[in-house]
Amino acid sequence: MGGERIRRVFVGLLFLGIYAGGCASKPAVKETIDPQAQAAKRFEQFWNAAFNTALGFPLQDFSAADGYIESEWIYKTPQERYRFFIYVLRDTAHNLDIEIQSQTRPTQKQGWQWDAPSVDIEENLKKAIHGAVVNHPSS
Repeated sequence: MGGERIRRVFVGLLFLGIYAGGCASKPAVKETIDPQAQAAKRFEQFWNAAFNTALGFPLQDFSAADGYIESEWIYKTPQERYRFFIYVLRDTAHNLDIEIQSQTRPTQKQGWQWDAPSVDIEENLKKAIHGAVVNHPSS
């Protein structure tokens, strides 16, 4: 009876060794990188980050299909306002383009005049979006 048990353990170890050796001898399958799938994932990451960042502002229009977000006019003061346009780009080295439009008026009774936008607004939006992509890459 003890010999039978030893034989079973030996046969079991023999099969385990053959199985493990067979698994180890199989070549590793390299994961192929699909450039289109990678670009689509990158677009989705930037779109989600841009949209979530833009939700902190009043929005005029947006389109996930086109990668486009437009804000309402945002008033810094009664005589100064700006709005932004965010474009999430596909198939480019940089995934983001932000345009800021700014207007001022001397008094509330006078009309709006185009003004040079503050670089800080664009930079703050870019930092927030890139930060969201880095902190939540799979969202």
